[in-house]
Amino acid sequence: MKRYLLVLFFLAPWLLMGQNISVSEFYLDQNDQTANAHGTQVSDQNGEACALIRIQTTQKGFAFDVGSIGVTKVDENHVGEVWVYLPHGVRRITIRHQQLGTLSNYQFPVSIEKARTYVMKLTTGTVRTVVDQAITQQFVKFQVTPEDASIILDGQLLPITDGTASKLMEFGSYDYRVDRADYHPEVGRITINDPDNPVVKQVTLKPAYGWISVQSGAAIGAIVYIDNVNRGTVPYRSDNIGSGRHSIKVLKDKYKSFDTIVTVEDGQTVTVTPQLQADFARLTFIVDNNAEIWINGERKGAGVVTGEYASGLHRIEAKLPHHRGTSRDCRVTTTMNGDTIQLQTPEPILGKLIINSVPADALITIDDTEMGQTPKMFSKIMEGSHHIVLKKKGFYDFDTNVIVTETQPTQLEARLSKRVDAYEVEFSCNLTGTDIFVDGDKVGTAPCKCMLKPGKHSIKANGSIGYYNYDTIIYLRDDISHHIDLQMQRFDFRVRCNVPSASLYVDSALVGPAAEGAELTYGTHNILLKAPGYRSYDKNWDITDDKSVKIKLRLKPKTIILANFGADLPLLFYDRRFYPSYGITVGYMGAIGFYASVMSNFNFQKGVPDINTNATVVYNNYDIVLIDDNTPILSSHYATAGLILRLGKPVWLYFGGGFGVRDYMVRSVDNKLYLVWENCSLNSFLDGGIGFNVGHVSFSFGSLYSIENEVFYTFKAGLGVNF
Repeated sequence: MKRYLLVLFFLAPWLLMGQNISVSEFYLDQNDQTANAHGTQVSDQNGEACALIRIQTTQKGFAFDVGSIGVTKVDENHVGEVWVYLPHGVRRITIRHQQLGTLSNYQFPVSIEKARTYVMKLTTGTVRTVVDQAITQQFVKFQVTPEDASIILDGQLLPITDGTASKLMEFGSYDYRVDRADYHPEVGRITINDPDNPVVKQVTLKPAYGWISVQSGAAIGAIVYIDNVNRGTVPYRSDNIGSGRHSIKVLKDKYKSFDTIVTVEDGQTVTVTPQLQADFARLTFIVDNNAEIWINGERKGAGVVTGEYASGLHRIEAKLPHHRGTSRDCRVTTTMNGDTIQLQTPEPILGKLIINSVPADALITIDDTEMGQTPKMFSKIMEGSHHIVLKKKGFYDFDTNVIVTETQPTQLEARLSKRVDAYEVEFSCNLTGTDIFVDGDKVGTAPCKCMLKPGKHSIKANGSIGYYNYDTIIYLRDDISHHIDLQMQRFDFRVRCNVPSASLYVDSALVGPAAEGAELTYGTHNILLKAPGYRSYDKNWDITDDKSVKIKLRLKPKTIILANFGADLPLLFYDRRFYPSYGITVGYMGAIGFYASVMSNFNFQKGVPDINTNATVVYNNYDIVLIDDNTPILSSHYATAGLILRLGKPVWLYFGGGFGVRDYMVRSVDNKLYLVWENCSLNSFLDGGIGFNVGHVSFSFGSLYSIENEVFYTFKAGLGVNF
């Protein structure tokens, strides 16, 4: 690149002729300790402190020569000064500059001593050089892998996108650092001095991680700990793990732990194959009376249990209901493999039971085992519940259950009832006329009496409408009442419906509005709901004890579809011509519904104006389109929507509004054409009428009224279906 203009090339010799370098002042600065201060002191090749000459000048680029002894150091990094370090004893100095010239053999006016600071004020001749603006900046561009690494250049963090970062820098040398977790950082220095080409630095960081793989057939399912952290089970392969030393522990129940230290190298996989040693024994535990065997708080079985148990201490227990359990601590070692261990049988917990009866000498049966006759005391009978039956000829059996405890005696005083053939039982009920069933047979209607044998009997009563059934079990004997009062519980059948006035039918019979509900008997009933304008609900319901008798229903509005047929009223009234229109109406009813309707005469012919020469055009000289003589042209299309209001079961009103397109209409009288209606592109209409439903057949009658022209346009009738 050109740094100087062409004119400089020709003028340089004359400009340099007037250039010179001179020293205006030189002296020892007694107060300046820079040459002797820590951090700014410089030693010569003999290890002695140098003298410092602080040359005051605004120029840079000087060269200094003191002879064979040499200049120790030149530092230009000071504003307005150049620091020159010289060995002590130097007498002369030569100063050279490429543009300013040379100052030869300048003799110092004072002695140059070590560790002393001197000041030289340098003046130069005036030199003017015309120079192009030099480029002193350039871009530096980093391309790094991985792409999310961080880049620090000259102490500043650079923003990075997709692994690329760039920055405009002044010429010079700069330190950089590229870093990322799990990677080795790269540190270096780049120099920027090319004004034409950016500096591109490509950096690929080396991974500072590897992987650990734990594989072993014998250790399948074992837990892997890396650096005391649970990482998973065998077989195992780690995610990226930092390079270096890591501790590995492999644990598996009934096996000795496996411990090792591995060193993970960059980008390498360390495979560990642990060899686990069995640390268990296969043991069999036996206990009498088929007692339960519990090991370490967990039930393992009853009578005999065989299994593998890890080395160490285990709590073994034997348990039986109403027995004192036994326990022992068993220390298992691998040398016990195959041993059988007999456990101590649980001892029963005994209590005292005293049984007496009136009359005495009744046969005692305890838990289906005959145990003698009353009165009798049992001093060693197992605690808990026991089934006791006392039997004596001519008396009813006495049957009961007693609870025996260890702490105090249990006494049973039984009074036996003489055996009779039957008792007279009286039944009463809060619902007179309720049918009474004993053991499945009807015995009468309440109130009633019947003869029943002593013992167990099933009593049932069928609930009438609105009441639950009654069902119970009784035991007849001398010491209980023979009067049974049946209290029937009432229930209601309620229907919650979005149309409270809907008619409720039960088994085809009208019972009233749905909101009032109904009283039903148990069993299956047909439920029918009807409401004008709504679809009917028809379903069988099974009423049982365990089923709710409150139901929620939602009737859906009926859909109505009508085919419309209409006539144009102006044409009908003015010219007595029947000009038909056709359309369709679709709607939903309910209490208040809605509808949408379209009508058209399907005449889309526009034609070309062609005045019949035999006719005289009247009304403001309008050009009238005729197909042929005396034929009126009419094009009408309407679309409306609105509400449907139900007045009763068969009758409903509809009213709404919409828009329509109607062209023109003419009529011919005595060979003259009269414009009945002007051409209009869009009109607003009111739509209304009345309708009737007869079963699933619907009728309607109505008309369209033009708001802008204040005239009824079209009469329409509809015929269709509702469902």
